[in-house]
This record gives sequence, C-alpha cells and structure tokens, in this order.
Amino acid sequence: MMMEKPINVFDLIVLPQPINDPGITTVFNQVHIISCMMLALLVIGHILAVVKHQRKGKPLLRRMGW
Repeated sequence: MMMEKPINVFDLIVLPQPINDPGITTVFNQVHIISCMMLALLVIGHILAVVKHQRKGKPLLRRMGW
C-alpha cells in the first residue's frame, strides 16, 4: 500500500497498486517506517533485558531452553 508502483510478487504476478493517491501512500510509508523502528526498539529492549538478568545471576536463557 505504501508503494507508488505496481506490486511485483517474485516476478510471478504483478498486482496493480490499489491506491493511486500519493498523499495516502506517503502516510502508509510513514506508518511502515515508524512500525519498523518500534519493532526494532522492542527487540533491542528484550535483548538488553535478557543480558541484564543474565548478569544479575538470573538464568533466563536456561529457563527458555537455550
């Protein structure tokens, strides 16, 4: 939805862009970028929390099956 060109699916099929308004595609693009950043921050936060707990002697990784 955020692209301004037709959607190419692995060079097998080409789907037409359902939204032709550049303003709307810009909004979808911004939502996509913000969502990606939030996901990255959540993943980094979880990794840092595991490292913090491991350093304090709470074996989270062992309880998770690692």
